[in-house]
Amino acid sequence: MSDAQQGHGADCLQRALRSRFRQRLMPGVSQTSGSNMKIRHGTEGDAEALRRFVSAVWSEGLPTLFEHATMPTLEEERQFLAACLRRPNSTIFLSEEDGAIVGMLDFQGHSRPQMQHGGILAMSVARTHRRRGIGRALLSELILWAPSHAVSRLELEVFATNVGAIRLYEEAGFRQEGCRRGAVLIDGNLVDMLLMARHVAG
Repeated sequence: MSDAQQGHGADCLQRALRSRFRQRLMPGVSQTSGSNMKIRHGTEGDAEALRRFVSAVWSEGLPTLFEHATMPTLEEERQFLAACLRRPNSTIFLSEEDGAIVGMLDFQGHSRPQMQHGGILAMSVARTHRRRGIGRALLSELILWAPSHAVSRLELEVFATNVGAIRLYEEAGFRQEGCRRGAVLIDGNLVDMLLMARHVAG
């Protein structure tokens, strides 16, 4: 497939995602038609709900995520949210259903002046809500948000064993840019860490 064809495919995906989640409730909030699911920007007031969500995801012990010796504290989540909201090239999106957080995507913009047009994202979805398009919706919101915040490069890291996530990122226009061979040790096995990125037109 040519670069032009790849670019056209990514543009088509973005338009499709934009159409699916274009119903605007208020600035920073979108909702899927006919559902109680909505995506909005996180605030410092979400610290406790986010702590519960993150604790649930971490406690699953998934082999495609880093292990955590302890669950996040309320103060750690407050500091995390404050950091996301402090810089204009950083943000956090939350997916809610009936008031409960069921997915999140945080984007941390780089601090070095020469790199502030880019940053790294991390995303997770509640076990009960996976394979329902929430990850795609969160990525779509980030892609739409980026140009108006002087962000043109989105980066991420993903375990090479996380085939489903890799497929999702590729469908959203991300391409592999590097590989850290054997960067992660899981159950005695070395696993590669893939570096992926996509550019967002202004």
